[in-house]
Amino acid sequence: METRADGMLIYDDQLMEMAEGILRAEGLRETYHRKKNHAWIGETEDDGLTEGLKDLTEAQIRIIELVFFEGMCPADVRRIMEMSLKEIRIEVRSIRKTLSKVM
Repeated sequence: METRADGMLIYDDQLMEMAEGILRAEGLRETYHRKKNHAWIGETEDDGLTEGLKDLTEAQIRIIELVFFEGMCPADVRRIMEMSLKEIRIEVRSIRKTLSKVM
């Protein structure tokens, strides 16, 4: 596997592209910013993704929120969450594993 300049892994499959398309869907960002307690999860248009998101930990959901809704890069996520790059990689792998089961 290749890595980006910031150290994050680059995957060849299309799974995350599918999830990204759904997460970037119109209305999710607004729901995220307007409501709290991860209300945006119930607004996804893919039932499998919704169920998969519900299975994620609080930290994993926060990583998704920071990247997709706040537009942060992995270095920003690492700083805000006070996690090492290795810990973030582990969380991202776990997110991918969980979501791949439902998509």
